[in-house]
Amino acid sequence: MEQTPNFEAPIPGQSLTSEPKLYPWETPPEIDKVSDAIAFYIKRISSQEVVDDLFVALEEGFPLNILVKSMLTTGVMEGVHTVDISLVIAPVLHEYILGIATLDGVNVNERPVTKAQMLERKENARLASAIERSLEKAKGQDEGSELLEEALSFVQNVEKEPEEAPVEEEPMPEEQPKGLMSRREV
Repeated sequence: MEQTPNFEAPIPGQSLTSEPKLYPWETPPEIDKVSDAIAFYIKRISSQEVVDDLFVALEEGFPLNILVKSMLTTGVMEGVHTVDISLVIAPVLHEYILGIATLDGVNVNERPVTKAQMLERKENARLASAIERSLEKAKGQDEGSELLEEALSFVQNVEKEPEEAPVEEEPMPEEQPKGLMSRREV
């Protein structure tokens, strides 16, 4: 199948020849103070209609950090504030949304889940359901059923606790002489 060339595409460097201040982000921002930008977003988010929609997205597993970044990127593109302000207020908005979601009982994923984490969660859920089925088939309380209950609680706790890598402390290097004329040992 032969492709026809597209002559409607912009040529390289064409964006440098357009009229200045053609786009909203090329003009001075509407808000130039961090406190005003925070107030703008908190007022915007505080509407019950907006909060309900945010909570639906968060309940479905949409990561909070991506939600905040998309809100702030849109603000920059619309000329509301600069990129600098969005970098400063991002943690504040993240914590604000996380706080109101937690108060309302919404389960929030703060960061996207990796494929490995998803597979591990599925495997833990499969193991937990297998152990639960085994417990249902068990005839009574004995040492074997107690062992299964311990295994079940372990699998369920592994799913709830985030994995943290052990922190290894590095030895402090000896203080080296500083300065242009200091002697260095080779």
